[in-house]
Amino acid sequence: MIIMGKYIGFCKGVCNSVNKTIETLEKHKKVYALGMIVHNENVVKKLENKGIIFVDDICEVPNNSHIIFRAHGVSKEIYEKAKNKNLIVHDLTCPNVLSIHKKVQELNEKGYYIILCGKLDHPESIGTISYCKGIIVENIEDIIIPQNKKLALLCQTTISQEKFEKIKNYLENKYPSILVYNTICNATKKREEEVIEISKKVDNLLIVGSKKSSNTKNY
Repeated sequence: MIIMGKYIGFCKGVCNSVNKTIETLEKHKKVYALGMIVHNENVVKKLENKGIIFVDDICEVPNNSHIIFRAHGVSKEIYEKAKNKNLIVHDLTCPNVLSIHKKVQELNEKGYYIILCGKLDHPESIGTISYCKGIIVENIEDIIIPQNKKLALLCQTTISQEKFEKIKNYLENKYPSILVYNTICNATKKREEEVIEISKKVDNLLIVGSKKSSNTKNY
């Protein structure tokens, strides 16, 4: 017997990003995308075949061009560079990620130092931390905090619940007044919970996805 998960496939943010990318290309013919639209090589290859030009650096994009910002979001600096190059930006950043950008800015303005639980090299985490004063931590060993700071903990939308809880518990024990916001997206939570439940019922569990995807590697 094969059991298939209920919450497989792309989340709404990624689906929107892929669909809007295709629509943008159909309207404007020559479109650039900064980084992988989604961490899935097959999808990226199909989009390349349709004509999307993927670049790793915004400096590679000619002035006045159309450019797509993917669901993971980008740093504050990237928006400034796009403006200086007169780029026509199609911002497909996931609403959940944008809400975290807004939250860290609000907390920062109130004097909080941000601790972001996430992958150190993940574009979402890099983008988020650019909007505030703070650090990205992937493990407890990464936590180095300036003294006498009001602290707030948030997390990358696709980080594992287990990793977040471990860092949260450590920080709450050491800094009881820390503000904690679990910003893991609902799609990630549901998938992780479902994987745990299915694993109890089967002899082998197969996760289909890219090795570059945080969602795939969490499980």
